Amino acid sequence: MVFTCDIGTSSVKAGIINKKGELLAHDSIPLKLNKHLSLNPNSWFNALVQALKSIDKKLLSGVEAVIVSGNGPTMVPVDNKGEPLGPALLWSEKPLHLKLPFDSKSFFLPKIYWLSRHKPEKYKKIKFFLSCPEYICFKLTGKAITALPCPAYAPYYWNKEEISKLSLEHHKFPPFISIKDPVGNLSKASSKTLGLPSNIPILTGGPDFLMSLLGTGAIVPGKVNDRGGSSEGINYCASRPVISKALRCFPGLTGDTYNISAILPTAGRVLQWAKELFFPTNISYEAILKMASKVSPGAKDILFAHIFRKTWEHKKTKKWFSNLAISNKHTSIMHALVQGLVFAVRQIIETIEEEGFLIKELIVSGGLAKSPFINQLKANILGKSVLIPEIIDAELTGNACLGFYYLGEYSSLIRAAESMVKIKKMMQPHFKEQARYDEIYKAYKELDNNSKKLDKDMDR
Repeated sequence: MVFTCDIGTSSVKAGIINKKGELLAHDSIPLKLNKHLSLNPNSWFNALVQALKSIDKKLLSGVEAVIVSGNGPTMVPVDNKGEPLGPALLWSEKPLHLKLPFDSKSFFLPKIYWLSRHKPEKYKKIKFFLSCPEYICFKLTGKAITALPCPAYAPYYWNKEEISKLSLEHHKFPPFISIKDPVGNLSKASSKTLGLPSNIPILTGGPDFLMSLLGTGAIVPGKVNDRGGSSEGINYCASRPVISKALRCFPGLTGDTYNISAILPTAGRVLQWAKELFFPTNISYEAILKMASKVSPGAKDILFAHIFRKTWEHKKTKKWFSNLAISNKHTSIMHALVQGLVFAVRQIIETIEEEGFLIKELIVSGGLAKSPFINQLKANILGKSVLIPEIIDAELTGNACLGFYYLGEYSSLIRAAESMVKIKKMMQPHFKEQARYDEIYKAYKELDNNSKKLDKDMDR
């Protein structure tokens, strides 16, 4: 058995998984962001401790390895005592970026460069920078590293030349290791705190989205993972790269594939906003979405535009309602919100297919995948089969695949995913509703075209 943990934007998820891919124990601890949408990195560790307390001690005694993944690009500045110097520099905090004086692929250096220029006294006290999961691994082992999913990802972190150009100290950047190698072993102090066997290997899967791809099997060409939580990302595994202003193209996890993707950065937050605005606090998401599912397609002609822009760099996603009236019920508004989000997903799918890729089905994961209503709506609007895995928090499965590969149970990550990823249910389009949503989608696209004209007028 392995213990896997994923540090999300809004929660810490943890579980124990065996080599068959069975989830033997699970817990999810919500994280509380302050009013500035930031948090103390130690809240991740505290949530991890809390999650472990909910798991049977007999299961914990049989854990052979710990694997941690996390959100990013998030950075934690750490001082000489090994403590964080203030809040984490979260991936979602766009103001904490400073444009570099040269072209760079790095997602981390703009944050660090901003800190060195805007908080010079704080910067001087920093011993090294760690990403989100690497900070947890540091707490568990006392070793500071930077984990690379594969060598092709190095430019998206940093290199010595760029560090020198920015007049940053090289010692603040821990050395690279492969995610296939252990960070170190669990320290005696951490073993006592967590209730896990001492000296077991600690690994990091690195970025959570990559572990979600592994945990859904979307690491072989043609596979698609729709990962929905605070944000929603569509990730297509391709055998060739693309050059597109609309899509991101990153190295695949295996080194010989490519991850073609696009993201809706506030998908889950939009639904959270509606829940807090329109519904009593004692009503659950599940109950709200169940009520919204009873609204007929079209949501009383309300259109919510969560427009996917075909230029992703430094652009904000546009969002607004059309045909909203004071007579509309809250359930119709919620239906329109979900419908609009799925229309944006359809825009992304169509953009990927315009590059010559064929998508027949997608496997969903994350918090949004827990809703039968959202899953069926995706099947109807996309006209694709929607596969729901046994373990919705696919990052946990991906971490487990990595762990059992390291332990020698599988010869490759692909073999691990083939054996451990289980599909619980497949949802097919309801063709009558699909035809109705196709008509509504035409109106949505027209709203998109009108918004582009409005953007141009406002930019004049």
